[in-house]
Amino acid sequence: MSADTSKNFHLSENQFTEMVFRLQSGDNALFKQVFIAHSADCINYLQVTYKAEYDEAYDAMLDTMINYRQRLVDGKVSYGNLRFLFLQMASQHYIRQQTAKSKVVSADQFDEAEEEEVTISDDQLAMLGHAWKDLGEVCKDLLKMNFYDGLKLNEIAKKMDKTDVAVRKQKERCLEQLKNTYLTYKGNDDDRF
Repeated sequence: MSADTSKNFHLSENQFTEMVFRLQSGDNALFKQVFIAHSADCINYLQVTYKAEYDEAYDAMLDTMINYRQRLVDGKVSYGNLRFLFLQMASQHYIRQQTAKSKVVSADQFDEAEEEEVTISDDQLAMLGHAWKDLGEVCKDLLKMNFYDGLKLNEIAKKMDKTDVAVRKQKERCLEQLKNTYLTYKGNDDDRF
């Protein structure tokens, strides 16, 4: 294979043009095939270059894939060094994630906060207990593994024999369900959870 195709996810210029045409027509099959085959390369690049945790690298790669696909559909990417562009975009996504994360209150600052700011009343605890009882067993198991056992989502995915993405979405749905049930018990007068 020539150097040009290795820089372009092993696509010839004609194959690249075909992929863009298919994307613009609503057919994602070739795009998925190409990028799923190269997703591990991107994750590894972020882990090696930035010492990224797997989950963070995975998230950055997914965000990049979505953005990259849209750029292809919009005709904003041209054949030449597709792999380099993808890795640079993934790096930017990862750096933005880390920058946003560093703006969150640090654990040290949280520990120094006054206790009154982080206490939960008996009523709130009781309402949360009721909301927890109403939660399905699958959600309870997933949240227990993540929050109490400290398992990462990719570890939970292996235990549940599901994909990382499926577990991540399921966790979001479970937390949303728990929050909504809690707010129902609380009377919907407070959006904080």
